[in-house]
Amino acid sequence: MPAPPRDAATTSGSSSSITGMAVGIGVGVGGGLAVLLGLWVWWRTQSAHGRTLAGKVKAPGLGPDTTLMVTDVEGSTTLWEMLEAEVMDAAMKEHHAVLHRCVAHHTGYVSATEGDSFIVAFHSATEAVLAAMD
Repeated sequence: MPAPPRDAATTSGSSSSITGMAVGIGVGVGGGLAVLLGLWVWWRTQSAHGRTLAGKVKAPGLGPDTTLMVTDVEGSTTLWEMLEAEVMDAAMKEHHAVLHRCVAHHTGYVSATEGDSFIVAFHSATEAVLAAMD
């Protein structure tokens, strides 16, 4: 027995819903791929600048470009003896804050501190010199 004839309105309605679904799936997949591409580019940019995905500075590994910068406040022992403790405390807090800002700005990694001395590792000599000049 042959199938009953289909109504033209029903056939065109199901065709347009299939088309709409296909467009929706295509837009969803395309949007998802665009987001993934954006995340990948952001991740590569962060990695290239010596930072983790969270934006923290990564310690540079062994390599020909890794550069260490050692800082020290010259004559700090004499200054501690000559000035009041509150004055030196304030000066050292300011020193540490300025140093941390410069180091972070130039993607440096504070490896160690001892008193007023810092050992900072950089991914390149250029970054170390720029931090020192700041």
